Parts: sequence; structure tokens; C-alpha cells
Amino acid sequence: MKKILLAVGLGLVVAGSPALAIDGVYVGAEVGAIGGASSDALGNQWLDTQIGYGGDLGVGVNNLFDVMARVMHSSHNSGTLSLTSTTLAADFHVLDMGDFVVSLGAGPGFYFLSGSGLSTTKFGLNYGGEVDVVLSQLVHLGVGGRFHQVFSGNDYWAATMRIGFMFNTGG
Repeated sequence: MKKILLAVGLGLVVAGSPALAIDGVYVGAEVGAIGGASSDALGNQWLDTQIGYGGDLGVGVNNLFDVMARVMHSSHNSGTLSLTSTTLAADFHVLDMGDFVVSLGAGPGFYFLSGSGLSTTKFGLNYGGEVDVVLSQLVHLGVGGRFHQVFSGNDYWAATMRIGFMFNTGG
């Protein structure tokens, strides 16, 4: 886990620092629903829908592009399955209306599943978007949705609310 977090951190630094031109740093928290997107032959979803929580760390490369690292955790199937995801995404601001910012992005992720004799790490991709309300130069409030395509088969989705703080670096 420490190696993966270190790799995500290094990826943020490398991707977000061409000539150290960083506009700002984003730190946030999110909470929302997480559920299974695929089901077995009987129609049972592999993840029941539960509340998940997590944090965001981002680097604003310019006013059109951010690099975001996210960590989310949730417990499913009556607490017998634990899911933790660590993802990295390139988020593009596709619509900026001053107080509202719409972003779309995608990137890689590592997915840690554990419980009832199961402990495994999977790799996959995440796709999604967010709509943020800029309350002030510092505070952003928003909603988002992401689809996680886990390569070994069991995909899932997340719909979250988030609050974040943007620290401008003046780069």
C-alpha cells in the first residue's frame, strides 16, 4: 500500500510540474454511494450499494487541466467485503461558468479487496466527471460520478458529494 501511495504521489509531481508551473493544490473529502455494476447469473450484484468515503489530492496544472489522486473506502455485503481504491485521473474542465465548473476525466487505479478469506489487489481504469460550485476562491463544493472498470471483471460505480479547498500557488 505504501509503495502504491508513493507511486501516486510521484506521478502527481511528475505530471503536474512541467517547469514547476503549478496553478494550485486541491485537497478535498468526499462521501457517497458505491455499488456494483456487474452481476452474477442469478442477478445478484457483486457489491451491494453502500456509503463510501475518501479524500482527494490534486494539482492544478493550468485552468483547463488538473491531475487528481483519490482514495475511497467502503464496506459491502453486510461488512464481509472491504473495498479500497486508489486512483489517479487527468481531469479536464470542459465548462467553466465562473461559479460552476464541469470536469471530465479518466485514469488508472488500484483496487484492494479484502474479507472472508479474500485479499487481492486489482488494476483498472476509472472514468467520470464532477460539477463543482465555487463558493469562494478557496472553497469548492460539488457532486461527482465515476465508473471503475476493474480489469479482472467486477466493475462498480460511485456517486459522491465533495468539499475541497484550493490553494493557489501563483504559478
